[in-house]
Amino acid sequence: MTQSINLHTLILDSLNTLNRNRVMLTPQLMALSLSFLAGIVMSSGIDPESVTDMESLVRSPEIQRLVMLGTAIYSVLTAFAHGVTTAMARVLLERGSTSMLAARQFVSAGLAPLLALSLILGLSTVVGLAVLLLPGLLITLVLMFAMPAFVMGVGDPLVAVQKSISLVGNNLRESLLLFMAFAGGYMLLNVAMMIFLFIPFIGVLLSMFLTSTYMAVLSISMLRAYIALANQAGPRA
Repeated sequence: MTQSINLHTLILDSLNTLNRNRVMLTPQLMALSLSFLAGIVMSSGIDPESVTDMESLVRSPEIQRLVMLGTAIYSVLTAFAHGVTTAMARVLLERGSTSMLAARQFVSAGLAPLLALSLILGLSTVVGLAVLLLPGLLITLVLMFAMPAFVMGVGDPLVAVQKSISLVGNNLRESLLLFMAFAGGYMLLNVAMMIFLFIPFIGVLLSMFLTSTYMAVLSISMLRAYIALANQAGPRA
């Protein structure tokens, strides 16, 4: 990448930051727990006798609606948690320490726009992936800096989206490399989660911990990358 961002250093520093500030796992752990509980509640109304084999499971309209709704809830909740973790990372960079209290103060000051941006990020990705894989990936790419832009003071969700699109466009090579690194990490994470499914209870806990770690490192890395690229780009960002 450019001299402003070294991908290897960026990710390692983010991992070290998370290791020293493990409280930053909390927002994603809470989001995952809520998503898990929502899935249990929504699936409780399904008649087990209506799903007798894999084919009926896949073709069932009720199951398809449940999967789409569950995915949307999960995406919005994790996007919101991404914003909270990003806010904690900003506080950490500015003050040298962070906490859930600092995150709560940030959220309280701008809850409505943060929720709006979480809806935009979560639902746009779900819709893009539901239509075709490529549109979903492109949407994720161009919106990757929206939350850091919002947290760093933009305040308006739509302006944050515009800033992200502009920054990605002006730094396409750097953005693609960063995106591919975390997309690769996400693929490995999903492989690990499939293995953990065979471990009762503990497998769920391990999956939640690994996912929260991945998302926290993502939040810290994206904020640092945004700051570096925005400073490099100057008025263009």
